Amino acid sequence: MVPERCGGCSSPISDRYIMRVGETSYHERCLTCSLCQATLSHTCFYRDSKLYCRIDYER
Repeated sequence: MVPERCGGCSSPISDRYIMRVGETSYHERCLTCSLCQATLSHTCFYRDSKLYCRIDYER
């Protein structure tokens, strides 16, 4: 089985948990806001193929 690749860093994901947003998989450490780099551990927002925290998404 070929491991999935992370949408953030493009490396294979062999972690115990795979974070999925839409059709894209991420390492837990790579799931960050595209503007402020905050870790997105509970919620995230998605627009134009980018991930955002609530504050940056609402701007």
